[in-house]
Amino acid sequence: MIKFIFLYLRPISNHEIKTWELEVFLKYNAQIEVLDLSAILYPKNYTEMYSSDEKSVGKFQSKKILSFKQLENYINKNTKQAIFVDFINGLGDINLNSEKIFRIFKKQKSKYIIIASGEIPRFNSLKLYSQTSSYRKLISKIINVLISKIILFLMRHEFIYAKPSLIFTTKSDRLRDFVLERGLNKKSIVYINSHDFYKCKKNFFYQKDKIENICVFLDESATDHPDYKILNFQPPNQKVYFNKMNLFFDLIEKKTNLRVVIAAHPRSNYRNNNPFNLRNILYDKTPELVKKSRFVIAHMSTSVSFAVTMNKPIIFSEIPGLASNSKFNSYIKLFANLLGCKCLNLEKYENLSKNFFTFKPNKDKYRKFTNKYIRANHSNNDSFVNLVMENCLPLIKSEIKLSANQ
Repeated sequence: MIKFIFLYLRPISNHEIKTWELEVFLKYNAQIEVLDLSAILYPKNYTEMYSSDEKSVGKFQSKKILSFKQLENYINKNTKQAIFVDFINGLGDINLNSEKIFRIFKKQKSKYIIIASGEIPRFNSLKLYSQTSSYRKLISKIINVLISKIILFLMRHEFIYAKPSLIFTTKSDRLRDFVLERGLNKKSIVYINSHDFYKCKKNFFYQKDKIENICVFLDESATDHPDYKILNFQPPNQKVYFNKMNLFFDLIEKKTNLRVVIAAHPRSNYRNNNPFNLRNILYDKTPELVKKSRFVIAHMSTSVSFAVTMNKPIIFSEIPGLASNSKFNSYIKLFANLLGCKCLNLEKYENLSKNFFTFKPNKDKYRKFTNKYIRANHSNNDSFVNLVMENCLPLIKSEIKLSANQ
């Protein structure tokens, strides 16, 4: 039996259980454990960030790690029979908060993998900071980048930090950079499709749902996402945000005779308070709603991949109410350009004609996006889990064989 230990920056919720397909792992007789590292990665504010959802996950309840010493003991105890799954950094850069984890992996000779099935485009963050941030923040960012470069050098030459044994992901530009920066063997890459693609394939590709007179807003819980506290991110002004978004939705409904429906972010908290002027808010229905819609409205949600997969037109909206030095709206404009979509500044736009909302997707840009971020594996698999199991079993067998020979 193979054991997977998932390392995560917060307690697991039902959203992660579905996205990571943990129930499917159990069908392969795998053991699953989840470690919540929020207390050691973000000790100042980790206790403030969670909703009640984390209390209802049953057998997948997270084990809270309170110190790096406790983490090292836990890894040492499980190294020979387990594979660790990095959901802390993934294909991102290792920073001073998380670098000790990878030092422990190296010290304990642990095997860890990366599953990055929800990648979206990443842009030059230094360029964005230079456009939108103060000199103090820019200098801080430069220092952090230099630290990351040093860590990458040490990992590349395997001095202090362990490299991942396998990477399961799509063909994003970030993967290419990740492999080159760390000097990884390309044989360690296993291409999988995005989790949104698998979800579409299982449930929606072959349904012939009638298109309804709706457009769907892909909500991101923009004003109170629980991660904001842990990441020390200043959210948009709540009053400004909902006022501007609702005015925009009013205009859409007036010009198009469509209803705007809200596909709620799984970590949002709208069940007792509807800030969208009583518009329908639906949870866990995003792909169904996208398939039935005429077009989609988004900021920078990963759920954009549903719209791309189903060939739906997308209007990107900048996030109203953000601080003037925020980088996120620059990111949204770049994201929209990548897909050949329209992007609106809701602080400045003028009255729009009905023709603005009548457009077709850019098929060429959608196809390129699909090939990079959505569909990398053209097999008939209905889940990435069988690929993970197939490629990870030899890692554990080699470890058992090595232990027997010692």
